[in-house]
Amino acid sequence: MTDPQTATETPQEAPQEAPETAAAPDQGTPEGSEFKPFYAALPETWRDDVVKGLKLDEGKQNVLGRYESFPKLMEAFFHQRDKIAEGVKASGSMPGEDATEDQWNEWREANGIPAAPDKYELELSDGLVLDDADKAIMEGVFPAAHKNNIPAQAMSEIVDAFLHAREEEQTAMLQRHQLQEQECKEVMREKWGNDYQTNVNMIRGLINKSFPEDVQEDIQNLMLRDGSMAFNNPAVVQAFAYIARQLNPAGAVVPNTSNPGAAVDSEIKQIEATMQNEPDKYWKDMAMQKRYEDLLEARMAMQKRTAA
Repeated sequence: MTDPQTATETPQEAPQEAPETAAAPDQGTPEGSEFKPFYAALPETWRDDVVKGLKLDEGKQNVLGRYESFPKLMEAFFHQRDKIAEGVKASGSMPGEDATEDQWNEWREANGIPAAPDKYELELSDGLVLDDADKAIMEGVFPAAHKNNIPAQAMSEIVDAFLHAREEEQTAMLQRHQLQEQECKEVMREKWGNDYQTNVNMIRGLINKSFPEDVQEDIQNLMLRDGSMAFNNPAVVQAFAYIARQLNPAGAVVPNTSNPGAAVDSEIKQIEATMQNEPDKYWKDMAMQKRYEDLLEARMAMQKRTAA
């Protein structure tokens, strides 16, 4: 038996360190595999699903239809968000009631608003200008625009649109006047027949003799309440022809003369001389006979007007 006291102790082995545990594999995208975002698996009906799920109206449904894919929708969203953020940063908040004039001027400058009403500088389209009458009107408009903090660019677009609209209105009005003038001429030609040009000349003579030279053109361009030209109205034209004949009965026979009575008498004497000296010539000339009758009627009308 071995003496326990003398037994050689068996040396104990040093404990071995436990092997390092391998790191857990990365749960992300395996190396070499292609990234597939969730929206790649969206069904083609995703727009309809959004509309139905959120109970969107037709207008918003149409907006969704403008985007060809979900990523395009998100790009548009963030683009619009950035624009809004830029606008807020640029404009800032409107100064309060206690703001100083410097604060107001600083805010207006940042937002394209002039410092005072008379500082508006308009940028109009080529060919559009403000005449003196327009400038006088704008002197009353600019203070209201400035009071409501309308930027100069917006004011330019407003005035530009107004001038364009007025230009179109004037063009349309001119076309209406031309059409009405043609229609009036057709009516009066049918009514007056061969006397048409004579009556027109008498009306012109009436205007030229009755009104000062500096207003004659204004009289001819008179407008009625409906915006039509007075002398494009058959009733007005006929009334002026009647007045012209009443004031100058011989005007239709001897127009463009300052002394119609003397002109009528002179021509009557010439025809009567032909009747006496060359009767055959007179009786063969139907036009001369008609002319003689017209002259006698004109002289009689002038005598009646003088007697009255």
